[in-house]
Amino acid sequence: MIYRIYYADGSTFDSSQGDPQDAPGLGILVIVQEHRIPGERAYLQHMADYYVWKSGRWQGCDLFYVWQYLFVNRDEFPKVVMAGETAVNDVYALAVRRAKDDPDFQGVVG
Repeated sequence: MIYRIYYADGSTFDSSQGDPQDAPGLGILVIVQEHRIPGERAYLQHMADYYVWKSGRWQGCDLFYVWQYLFVNRDEFPKVVMAGETAVNDVYALAVRRAKDDPDFQGVVG
């Protein structure tokens, strides 16, 4: 498992279900993903306006970076941009808790 995305509606999408471009593109609250360094703990990407798939990982960013990502580095494909969502505290806290407690990602940081 490389990553799992947690959405505001309570659903998830992970790397076993398809490629990054197959994931629903709206309503992201939290992404948990493996660390690149073997033996290091998984980590969370959250509290971002947008998320991009860059160099085999999800990265949180703002709108200015989305434009850079889309137009500056033209060699990296696929280019995938997803939108985060602002949610009420209870919904957001539940998504973060689910991501931190995810049995596929032991010892999550973030």
